[in-house]
Amino acid sequence: MIGELSLDLTFTSRDSVNMKLRNILDEATDKWGVKVNRVELQEIQPPEEIRNAMEKQMRAERDKRAKILTAEGEREYQIRVAEGERQAKITRR
Repeated sequence: MIGELSLDLTFTSRDSVNMKLRNILDEATDKWGVKVNRVELQEIQPPEEIRNAMEKQMRAERDKRAKILTAEGEREYQIRVAEGERQAKITRR
């Protein structure tokens, strides 16, 4: 059933949603002799509260990636400084 899909899954799997919609409509119209050949989901407009939640989630993901990149950069910097100091000690000997 379509109501069971999460919003994220709905955005990423339109073909699946379209197929489910077509099957549901085809079953409902079969008794009238109507065959549904194609259904296309063109636009999804979630409620404001869901859009806000999605924006917060995207912002949190971006912040997380930025923090990870910053930490990786700092780690790389520390490694290079330590390697430079080690090389300097070897050279001074």
